[in-house]
Amino acid sequence: MTQSQKFFITNILSTTQIVISGGSDNGVNIGDQFNILEEEPREITNPDTGDVLHLFWGYKAKLQVTEVHSKYSILTSMPDMDPVDNYDLNTLGQFDVNPQPLNVNESDIDNIFSTYSDETIYIGDIVIKEN
Repeated sequence: MTQSQKFFITNILSTTQIVISGGSDNGVNIGDQFNILEEEPREITNPDTGDVLHLFWGYKAKLQVTEVHSKYSILTSMPDMDPVDNYDLNTLGQFDVNPQPLNVNESDIDNIFSTYSDETIYIGDIVIKEN
């Protein structure tokens, strides 16, 4: 994880709003955007050897500051605009027709490259300010 300004969720006001432990005293401004960090990094693992091939952090959700006080701020959730979830192979010019669905075990499907996981958010979760 890169070094970013981080705060903690102190309260959950609704399904769309939270309070964080940083405010104007910490340089937080209306319109700033934050990501809620997942508890554990994601990993790509070789199923044969168990070797970890790649490790990276994902996020639970993206929020924007809508109200700032000296020691805390209120953030509101933002619409899902994740390009990894919403891309269309046809627009990338890679295929002329829609891809044929594969016969896969659906319980194994896990798009680890999706930026946002939509995991449950808890008081105490870390919130990272976007640069």
